[in-house]
Amino acid sequence: MGGRIFCSLLLASSLTLPGGRSTGAEESWIAIVGVAVLAMDSSPVRGDQTVVIAGERIEGLGPRAEIEVPAGAKVIDGRGRFLMPGLVDVHVHLRHAQPEALLDYLRVGITSAREMNGRPFLLEWRDRIEAGDLIGPALKVAAPTLGNFSSPREGYPTPETAEQAREAVRRFHSAGYDWIKVYSFLEREAFEGVMEEARRLDIPVGGHVPIQVGIDDALAAGLRSIEHLTEYVGGSLSADARALDESDFRSTFGAGEIDVERLESLVRTTRGAGVWNVPTLVWFDRHLPTPLAREAWDRSELRKEGARNRRWVVGKLHEHGASLAVGTDSDAGNDEPARAIYQEIAAMVEANLSHREVLRAATIGGARLLGVEEVTGSIEVGKRADLLLLGCDPLERIECIADPELVIVRGRIVPRE
Repeated sequence: MGGRIFCSLLLASSLTLPGGRSTGAEESWIAIVGVAVLAMDSSPVRGDQTVVIAGERIEGLGPRAEIEVPAGAKVIDGRGRFLMPGLVDVHVHLRHAQPEALLDYLRVGITSAREMNGRPFLLEWRDRIEAGDLIGPALKVAAPTLGNFSSPREGYPTPETAEQAREAVRRFHSAGYDWIKVYSFLEREAFEGVMEEARRLDIPVGGHVPIQVGIDDALAAGLRSIEHLTEYVGGSLSADARALDESDFRSTFGAGEIDVERLESLVRTTRGAGVWNVPTLVWFDRHLPTPLAREAWDRSELRKEGARNRRWVVGKLHEHGASLAVGTDSDAGNDEPARAIYQEIAAMVEANLSHREVLRAATIGGARLLGVEEVTGSIEVGKRADLLLLGCDPLERIECIADPELVIVRGRIVPRE
């Protein structure tokens, strides 16, 4: 049934594909009738609703008996189906991708994303998507990483002094990047320069906790987001686990006994500081964080302990009210981002979050982190029509999101082929 719905509606939208090809007709009205709406705001699921889309925006929303379907609108039968906002993946890598890869993100329901190691051509993609000249998820683009061992080889030297760091932030801000990203190997003086200049220019900073800084000072410095739970587990290992760390690098992937009091203190500080976390649980389950840990990584009991610890930390962050968003760290040139988002959502359910809580992190939560919650992330009149039509209730069966019957981005139907 989903395929038939899709085929019958494809001509309702005008999409510009990579290379400038158009899918067909100009802007038109779409009405989804009789659908159950998971708005992802504070409201419960609302059954038998009609959602009216005009252009890029949601024009009408309410009980089917009260919302008039505009004459000439393309009508989608939503009975027995569930409508939710598009997914927001706040940690992706597109710099090895071709434009066609943007469709892979859309087809699985990712309608907004944050690139976390940008390059100038990605700024062009962002602007073309915004203008409607290229089909893809709405992008926020972080600047080339500061403190990454690979960045100097690509022409982005690592700043060593506060002034060099301030100059780098000014340069990236002038170029139009949306975020500054810091990495593990940034010197303390340079990190302080980054944070000082970013505050002055009002550009958010996210990324790793630099080793020389440590998580306590990083939380106090005003980071907007921490990726991969950097330093939460390693910084909370018990004295016995730290004693073993030199030989098997347990802190690298979060294995070992955790000092619960220390961890909970960090979590409370995180909430108070308003810092977001992007756990990327699945990435760490599958990848080796550093070459130093190779030998220990072959020990399956340490890998499993690390996975359990990371999920436990996510549960603690949620329990104490700290902000969480969903990111995959997927690389469109090497990974399969189409499934990574589903795996990450399932891993966060394993961290003892309810289906609703995880889906909120993957929609309105990500939108809030990116500062676009007034535009997307929930289903409300006036917001952008970034929507997923599902064949079952994801609050009951989270796997429903893995096979959307229809994806709508900016009020337009995403082609499957």
